[in-house]
Amino acid sequence: MGCSESFDFLVLMRLRAQVEAVREGRQPDNYIALERLNTMELGRLQLALKGVENFQEFIKRHFALHLLR
Repeated sequence: MGCSESFDFLVLMRLRAQVEAVREGRQPDNYIALERLNTMELGRLQLALKGVENFQEFIKRHFALHLLR
């Protein structure tokens, strides 16, 4: 899953959780309750987070950020 797809999926999950919170009378936040996700959504979430991790590693290598520590 690419960066754009990962971002879109994470935003979708966040917005869906916020809509559910409003419907339930709770204050919306950025928390995604994993127990509310089905198997396919959990798999997509793992892929999205892996895509983010890969992008972070690319940025670290590209800009030699590991040398700053």
